[in-house]
Parts: sequence; C-alpha cells; structure tokens
Amino acid sequence: MNNCRWIYTTSAVIILLFMAISHVFAEVTVDPMGIAAAIEIDDSLTVEMTLANSGEDDVAFSIGFDLIVDEENRRGGPRRDDLGDVLETYEVGDGLWYGLGWDGDRMWGVNDGNSRFVAMDMDGEVEDITRLPFNHPMGLSWDGDAFWTTSYTTRLIYHIDVEGEIIETINPNGTPTGITFDGENLWWVRYEGGSTIRQISTEGEHLRTLDLPDNMQQSWLSVTWADEHRDGHLWVFWHHGALYRLNVEENQAEIMDEFEWNLPNNFGVEHDGENLWYSTRQGVWTVLDDGILEFHMLEFDPAEGVIPGEDSETVEMLVQSVDVEAGVYNMQISIELSEPEEERDDLEQSLIQISAVITVDGDTHDLAGAVSDAADDQAVEGATIELDRFLITRFSDGEGGYSFTDLPPGDYQVSFSAPDYLPASEEVTIDEEDVELDVALLHSEFTPSQAEFEVALEPDLSYTFDFEVENGGNGPLTYSATRRLLG
Repeated sequence: MNNCRWIYTTSAVIILLFMAISHVFAEVTVDPMGIAAAIEIDDSLTVEMTLANSGEDDVAFSIGFDLIVDEENRRGGPRRDDLGDVLETYEVGDGLWYGLGWDGDRMWGVNDGNSRFVAMDMDGEVEDITRLPFNHPMGLSWDGDAFWTTSYTTRLIYHIDVEGEIIETINPNGTPTGITFDGENLWWVRYEGGSTIRQISTEGEHLRTLDLPDNMQQSWLSVTWADEHRDGHLWVFWHHGALYRLNVEENQAEIMDEFEWNLPNNFGVEHDGENLWYSTRQGVWTVLDDGILEFHMLEFDPAEGVIPGEDSETVEMLVQSVDVEAGVYNMQISIELSEPEEERDDLEQSLIQISAVITVDGDTHDLAGAVSDAADDQAVEGATIELDRFLITRFSDGEGGYSFTDLPPGDYQVSFSAPDYLPASEEVTIDEEDVELDVALLHSEFTPSQAEFEVALEPDLSYTFDFEVENGGNGPLTYSATRRLLG
C-alpha cells in the first residue's frame, strides 16, 4: 500500500482523475502488420494484405515502397545494366535543346536558340507549349508542381508553371546553366564551368559548394538528380560526351560511375526514374542506359483506391526476384491515407508503415511461441509482439500463440506488450533452425482508495488530497494523475 499526496493552489474547481492508459486503435489497420518471405532467384510470389476501415467515413489510400539501405541486412543488390547503351532516340526538331525535365509522364525541353518550351509523350508526340518570356533558357528540372530553368542572358533562375508563366525568380549571383531539384533544394552550375557545383534553397539561400574531382572541371556542365539510385544521386554531363554519377558527402563528390564518348555538342541531361536522357544541337533526344537496373521487386494491385467506411480492401502484393542478386532485401511499405478526392488536411491518421523483408535464395527460419500470464499460466490473447530490426508486428491468438515466418538470420530484440501487463523483451538469435520463445507477462493492478476528488477553492488557497494506492499484481506499478479545471 502506498500513501500519496497532491497539493493544488488555484481559483478554479478541481477534479482529480486517475487515468488508465489503453491502446488507441486507428481507423485503418493493415493485416498482416509486416511481411517476411523467402523466394528463389527469377521467381515470384503473391502476398495478400487487407486494409480495414473501422470508421464511418471513406478513406483513400496510396501504396509505395522504398529499399532500406543497410549492408548488414541486405547483402545483395540489383544486377547492373550496360552504362551508355543507346535505348531510344526521338526527333524533336532543330535547335539548341539545352535543358530536359521529366514530370513523371512526359519529357519536357527548353530551346536555347528560340526559347521554345515543349513536352513530348512516350510515343514521340511533341506539343509546343509556348515561347518563354526570356532568352537563352538552358537547364530544366521538375519539382513535382512546376519547373525550374535558367537563362544565360538574364543570369537568373526561373520557377515556371506548365504554361511557361513565371512564378518567381532567383538571382544566384552567377551565370547559371544546368539546374536540378533534389526533392528539397536546387543544384546549379555556372556557365563558365570550373571546379564546383552549388546548392541553394528554393528561396535562393546558398547552402553549400560541391568541389568536383579534377578530371571533371570542365565548362558547359548539365546536372540531374536521381532519387532512385542507391548511391550517387547526382549525375553530371559534360557537353563533349563525358557522363559521371557522383556520391555527395558534405562538400566533396566521389565518382561512382563514368562513361565517355566523343560526341561534341550534347547538352541537357535528365533521369526519368529508369534511364538517362540527353539532347543534341541537331534536335535529337537520346535515351541512355544508366548502368543500374532499377529496383521493382514489389508491385501492388491496386496501388491506390478507396476503403469504404466500416469495410475493407484486399491488396495483392506481387514479389518478383527477376534480375536481382541473392540476399536480404529490407523494404519499407508506406500506405498513405487521405480524404477521398481531397488534400490530406485534418485526417488524424495519414501514414502506415510496415516492413517487407524478402530473402532471395537464402536461409530463413521461423520464430514462434506463446504469451501467458505469469500469475496463473493462462493464455494472454491480443498481446503485441514486435521486432527491433523490422516493422513487423504480430498479435497473440486465443491460445496466446504467435509466429513470425521466414525471418533472415541475425540477432533480434523481441518486445511483448499487452493491456494491463508490464512490457517485456527478450533477445534471440536466429541462425540455423527455428526458434521457440515463450514469455510469461507480469501485471500490475492499480486500486486507489478514491478514484476521483472534487473541490472548489477560493483564490490563493490550497488543498491536500490524501489517498492510498494498492498494487494487486505481481509486477511493479507506475501511475500518474491528471487534473481537470472547471470554471
């Protein structure tokens, strides 16, 4: 039995409440909460996920994934393509196409000679959008909503919409040519070239200067940023045909890939998520293999849709191991939630993230066990079991049982929690065989002598609450009190 005391001084009516902390379940849940699977090379399998909406209102969803770079957990990688192989060419029309920009559906270009601003679909159909209201546009890059471009004559960076109208301008204090957007900030190069590339914010604030390796210090550089690449997002293109992929660390650049060919007067470089593009003075846009096989291990059907209120949607996740090396691939699946046909605004739950851990041509093992009450050995149903290495969660069944299948070898911290029980964790090593891990949970039982106190105080007075707390459980008890002011 613990004797407790609280003292409050206030001019309001006080109600002191003891609060039991419980699990709050979101409106949308996913089953299973995380996936581990084993697959052979050049094979495929399908896993079903159920998105359940317990709320009354419809919820829209969109599913994507990212590969988590962790060399300890991912020993393989996508197989390489052949850097520099020409995959396709498109005749766009004569002119000095010094800037290319990919918006996710079409490739856009700006013409330094006549200020043309065009868009081309993947059938090669070119749409003339407009003539830009400034001369000598050179670089081009899409930021998700609009384009960034530069002008050799005005020495400005322009933010323009898809109609070519100027949204805003930035003075970079130099003559910009190539430009690219990295998802947050801008990178640009000077007309004179030289030894550096500069990074600025979209408001024009200088952030850093990137020093280039000696053999890259040339004039007429074009740049593009490829988020899809595991190492070396920044590609730099010299107009005489040298192409470099750079890994950026602080203010230094390391060459990860390079390709050279003697083709003068090539300008503008862009990445469409899978391949590189460059343009020529002869009005040809060329698609090049970037030397990296893009990572498409997971596909979702449907990848987006609407979950009706008090209903569910089944999503099939296709796992493919074609053209990947053996190893463990740790991927994070992101399920974005929003109001149907509206921007996400007041929806409290907006993102669910789980792991998809795919072992390609490697050993995996299962982890299973039962969760019970340490006091009476009775099964604990609905206990939450989580892994420290991955976003994979399981819940105990009516007999207290749980299981994780197809886990890659390694050391794991396994956490157990359940309402009215104290959390517990265990370390296990998965190596050459399946592992059985049973856990008995302790619980605490909070019993106050009074559950609620109410008193009205005059200004500058205090009141002391005396009460007793009894712990009827077999584990330590931690508790707190909250206060509510009335009046």
